[in-house]
Amino acid sequence: MTVVNPRERYEIRRARYTAARDAARARSRRLGSLRSLSFLGGAGLLLAADLRAGSGVAVLVAGGILLLAIFVALVLIHRRVRKEEAWHDGLVGVTEEGLARLERRWDGLPPDPDSLPDTEHPYARDLDVAGDASLMRLLSGVATRPGRDRLRSWFLDPITGLGPQSPFRPERVVARQQGVAELAEEGEVRDRLTALGRSIPDPGEGVLETVEEWFGSEEVDESLGAAVVWVAGVVPWLTVGLVAVDLAAAGAQRWWLLPLLAGLWLLRSTRYPVRALFRGAGVGEAALGRLAPLVREVEGLEVRDPGLEALRARFGDGERMASAALRSLSRWSSMAESRRNEFYIALNLVFLLDIHVAHRLAGWRRQWGPQVAGWLDALAELDALAALAALPHDHPDWTFPEYTVPAGGSDGPGEAAEARLVARGLGHPLLPADRCVLNDVEVGPAGGFLMVTGSNMSGKSTLLRALGTNVLLARAGAPVCANHLSLPPLRLGTCMRVEDSLAEGVSLFMAELMRLEGVVEAARRPSGVPFLYLLDEILQGTNTAERQIAARRVLLHLLDSGSIGAISTHDLALAEDPGLQAAARQVHFREHVERTSEGRPRLTFDYVLRPGLATSTNALTLLEIVGLS
Repeated sequence: MTVVNPRERYEIRRARYTAARDAARARSRRLGSLRSLSFLGGAGLLLAADLRAGSGVAVLVAGGILLLAIFVALVLIHRRVRKEEAWHDGLVGVTEEGLARLERRWDGLPPDPDSLPDTEHPYARDLDVAGDASLMRLLSGVATRPGRDRLRSWFLDPITGLGPQSPFRPERVVARQQGVAELAEEGEVRDRLTALGRSIPDPGEGVLETVEEWFGSEEVDESLGAAVVWVAGVVPWLTVGLVAVDLAAAGAQRWWLLPLLAGLWLLRSTRYPVRALFRGAGVGEAALGRLAPLVREVEGLEVRDPGLEALRARFGDGERMASAALRSLSRWSSMAESRRNEFYIALNLVFLLDIHVAHRLAGWRRQWGPQVAGWLDALAELDALAALAALPHDHPDWTFPEYTVPAGGSDGPGEAAEARLVARGLGHPLLPADRCVLNDVEVGPAGGFLMVTGSNMSGKSTLLRALGTNVLLARAGAPVCANHLSLPPLRLGTCMRVEDSLAEGVSLFMAELMRLEGVVEAARRPSGVPFLYLLDEILQGTNTAERQIAARRVLLHLLDSGSIGAISTHDLALAEDPGLQAAARQVHFREHVERTSEGRPRLTFDYVLRPGLATSTNALTLLEIVGLS
């Protein structure tokens, strides 16, 4: 029987991982006991052989050595079993996080390691891109820093969601949707990717970019040219040969000192390029070498979607696999890290190991360095797609949005006029299913706006944020919390959570004006992509008369720009303004007031969107509820 319930899927996988972890844990305990017994037994037999004289000593020594050899073998086996236990324990944690995501239990998810975007971003804070209850934490299955950065860029790019200076092409988003849909069915694959990513230490901000730049550099190390490497290959054997002659022929001259001194001079003359290579390769291996297990997992993916297969193919094929190249880098970098070892130092003086290891690292850099950027880019893309794939897995009732491309071309005036966002059964993706009320919403075309009215706590702000967060998911290529969503390519700007600044001497009203200026400027900016604005209770920091005048002017600017948008307001007089009345599509939320047996009021909300203007308020009722009647 096919299991379609996401909770059951998680619980089945968790049970399987738990059983494997517990089995490995039991083996680990048994091996620990056997290790102790074999070590004590071996040590006891050797001690007895030392104290005993006469016959039987050889048997005791042989038995002691055998038990100690068994101890060493058990140590190696035990290490492997412990890794297996830790691996399955990590998989158990991944499935438990999946269950926490289903229930929106934010305390059961790992924290977002990145800070919130700055307050000047046009919508990041308003739409909860990052933070405690946010899109990034909802997609916490992302495994690596490159994947996390890629996912954030899809959400935070205010123009297209496809990367800076990149024209919006809906076919690219549709291609992502296809990859996300296929990965949604590969729950175990995504579990492994996340668990592997969690086992990799974060290299830190900007490290991978530095590594990518170093490996991709076209600089040529002149001091390590072919002649230097050839001389470094001949001199050691000349030294060894002359030493052998000196030892074989008594009284021979110490001619071996000449090639030895030549080798030392060669080491000294190449020390700067060698150190630079060792330093760069060491940083690169520390960042890239840890990705090798994850790269091997990606290389083994069996996918049908052409986009996913193209990403997988960027890691190579046959003997030219990225994981094999990373293992090679790790081997030579490990030798470079051993250069302070006494044994390495002794061999280096004779065999000029520094030059040979640096030559190998330089060769790796020439052969594989230009591909490092492609590996990191493909890994980031796959990781971000796998994180998005958790959404259709967890919410089979969500839908992939449809993009409508206006017929008027990319820059013609008819494009904005045809821009329209139509949603059926739209909800807020960050709310748990039992609290998420679905509503039908339509925004656009240009020349009009959606005016949402209603009393306090009735759902106005949540509706605007539901519109914005679903647009962000749609632009990223993810499914949305809706039964149906069709929309054009959209730019986005919001004015919701505005704060004053004591440090900068900016009042709340001035801070709102600055945010609104940014929204209006973005709406006027020609880009070929329609603009969606979402304004929540704007200009609350001044008196009613001036607020109405200022809000009306802002809205008229936005209407003249050809944008589409939605606003929420308590100011019912704004809806009666003759200049806005014809442009406003009015919808509202309402509350229900009941009286308890003690005569105290109690408010309830159904969060159902209704046509028309709100006809009730609840501020005085709320005062009575908190005892300030």
